[in-house]
Amino acid sequence: MPTDKSVAVDPDTARGKPALRVGIVTPYYKESPGVLKACHDSVVAQTYACTHYMVADGHPQPHVDGWNVVHIPLANSHGDNGNHARWVGALAALADGCNAIAFLDADNWFAPEHIAGMIELHAATGAAICTSGRAIHHLDGSFLITCKENDGETFVDTSCFFFTAAAFSLLSLWGTMPKTFSPINDRVLWAAARVRGISTAHDGRATVMFRSKYSFHYKWAGVAVPEGTGKPADAEPAFQAWKTLNEDRKRFIYSGHTDAAGRFYNFDDEIAVRFARANDLLAQGRVVEAAEIYLGVLKAAPLHHEALRDLAGAWRTRARMQAAERILSLVNG
Repeated sequence: MPTDKSVAVDPDTARGKPALRVGIVTPYYKESPGVLKACHDSVVAQTYACTHYMVADGHPQPHVDGWNVVHIPLANSHGDNGNHARWVGALAALADGCNAIAFLDADNWFAPEHIAGMIELHAATGAAICTSGRAIHHLDGSFLITCKENDGETFVDTSCFFFTAAAFSLLSLWGTMPKTFSPINDRVLWAAARVRGISTAHDGRATVMFRSKYSFHYKWAGVAVPEGTGKPADAEPAFQAWKTLNEDRKRFIYSGHTDAAGRFYNFDDEIAVRFARANDLLAQGRVVEAAEIYLGVLKAAPLHHEALRDLAGAWRTRARMQAAERILSLVNG
């Protein structure tokens, strides 16, 4: 039965609606063939048919070509916890016409009803992103404990996300997220969904199986910590780096490094971050706030002066004449 975090759904609810074409994206690196096979077999076993995209991050395994997958080998590894490979896989799924995409890490696996449950949850709630609970498993695959951390409110693991088309704008974050934050990629993605107001719904049933290499999971379960496990060493530096960011930089990451007009900016360019923020404020009609940032940008980078004039001119409509004139007077004054 669903937990108090889940939504009970009549299977008939989904009838009469266009079928979702689901792609499942799995980045892999140097996992053993057996671990990869368990992952893929769980996709094949889904009660709702899916297309599996397996993206090799620099270390393709030839036997995967013989499976019923779309196998995408990348020429080199990227050292970003699978982010680049996820983005490539998501692009392939989009190109193939998928209108729903889930992610499954190579050392994890789904319960057979996982995707069907996500589709039922979407049908019942209309949420753009649906999420599930997860169970923590031993390195040998045996069950350890149901994860309470993965609650669909404060945290969602990468393999527990199910994106529908209304949330596809978030997928670019896999490709644009600075590598520094890739160890906490799921937390960044979840924060972006919340900040951008994308609707979500959660089913607390643990239909994602997480094969844990983290010692604290074994301590939670009260069992001996096996060899080959430890602390997520790369996560702490990422958390510390995240704490140093101001809200504008966090918002910049959430946006996929673009402004309201869809222009892309370099995360390492402080002027670009400020300029993108001002453009977003202008698009919201918050003209005075935008103008103040523009003035600061102009003082630091006079080459932006012409761009600002062009932008003010674009806003010079009858309804916004006063706002445009104010921006121009600030620039010329």
